[in-house]
Amino acid sequence: MEPLSGLDARFLYSETAHAPMHTMKIAVIDAAASASPFDPEAFVATLDERVRTLPPLLRRPVPMAFGMGHPVWVDDPDFAVRNHIAIRAVDPPGGDRELARIVAEVASTPLPRDRPLWAVTLVADLADGRMAAIGKIHHSVADGAATVEMLSRVLNDHGPANPVNPAEPGATTAAPALPDRRGLRRVATRARRAKVRMLPGLAAASTRNTAMTAWRRWRSPIRTAKPFDGPRTSLNVSLPSERTFAMTTLALPDLLAVRQALGGTLNDAYLAVCTGALRHYFLARDEPVDRALVASVPIGVRGDNAPRTSGNRVDNMYVRLPVQLADPAARFRAIHADAAAARELRDVMDPVIVARRVELTPTHLYPVALRLFAASKMADRMRPPVNLIVSNVAGPRDRLHLGSTVLDSIFSVGPLLEGVGLNLTAWSYAGGMHVGALGSPDSLADPWALVDRLPEALDELVTTTSSASSNGDGTARSGRTHTGHDAGSP
Repeated sequence: MEPLSGLDARFLYSETAHAPMHTMKIAVIDAAASASPFDPEAFVATLDERVRTLPPLLRRPVPMAFGMGHPVWVDDPDFAVRNHIAIRAVDPPGGDRELARIVAEVASTPLPRDRPLWAVTLVADLADGRMAAIGKIHHSVADGAATVEMLSRVLNDHGPANPVNPAEPGATTAAPALPDRRGLRRVATRARRAKVRMLPGLAAASTRNTAMTAWRRWRSPIRTAKPFDGPRTSLNVSLPSERTFAMTTLALPDLLAVRQALGGTLNDAYLAVCTGALRHYFLARDEPVDRALVASVPIGVRGDNAPRTSGNRVDNMYVRLPVQLADPAARFRAIHADAAAARELRDVMDPVIVARRVELTPTHLYPVALRLFAASKMADRMRPPVNLIVSNVAGPRDRLHLGSTVLDSIFSVGPLLEGVGLNLTAWSYAGGMHVGALGSPDSLADPWALVDRLPEALDELVTTTSSASSNGDGTARSGRTHTGHDAGSP
């Protein structure tokens, strides 16, 4: 029995009927290149073996009695891997758009709380002999870095699996049991006492940290973005329960070339591509592009380099996306300066202090307030806290395998928030940057209208930087890596 941290618990509290808090990984598998036909039964058996090496995938959350504290993780006494597996058929011709429709349907459904918070949907008979595995895991279980490590361990054929707490031959292992109310009360009492003891020190540290942050913001030559600085857009509406989804792959060498030519980071290049695509998307819809958008950009906590398979060690910064600028290079430079200033400001905010504050999240009031806000449809009338969520996760560098099958590409996407109807998440994997866009029918009815502009925006950046380079030849590589798997696209 292990209590959830305040940050992990907040992802549970933040879930509403129209805003599930799971993240998704969509692995496209080249089944045609496999040495043997795909066997669903063998897949389930292999997955069952691998999952049992990862305790976070065997636990379910149990709420504390009377909401006296954050929920606890407990081993699920009824765990069976088959309860987490579904098989779906794809509509012909089985291209990317048909797969994306299934991903959108899977994304629309919250994970049940009476079992470990993950699920896998298998999609067979895609075009060109492909298949896909759509993994869904609750954000309270793991952030992007932990999911990368978890995925690498599940899809690892180097050496035998080591089950958790393996029993000696011939020995019997007692099945886990859910905790009783007395045990939960003991845990809650200890947690409450710990919170009371930390309050004086936390108040003093928070006061100092707030003053230092305000001073650093005042001294900064760039006025960093804050919540509610962005305009209202068609992306910023109340959420229905349905989701829309689209994906594309960007050429990682092109992004790295842009970064090197313009003197920024890979994340700057990715944000610049997103900004260019959003600018052209809004212009095509006759929406104004006279003000910069504000993006919520998740970032890792510095020093969190040790491999882990659970928990959230994430921070967040607010970055302006200058859709009002027509010049791609100017957009990149503005993003680089704004992101650097935002990162410096976040460094002043001690992540330990932030995590301790989150521990004080009210277990009753916080989820009730979010549900009332969603039910009121206030997001349709007020300025949004941010316009969208843009995330960039460094995925596995080497191709992953499961048995004889090879993972051709991995797409990822995180949850939406009430009033924030677009999540653009990139996963770099095996030489490509795979981007998934999650929206809703009310905020992003046609996700391909935006996603198809991402490679074009990268081409625009490459052309601009090539033209400005010393060779002056103006050549550019294509912004989209050819997958040959878009049979369903017009």
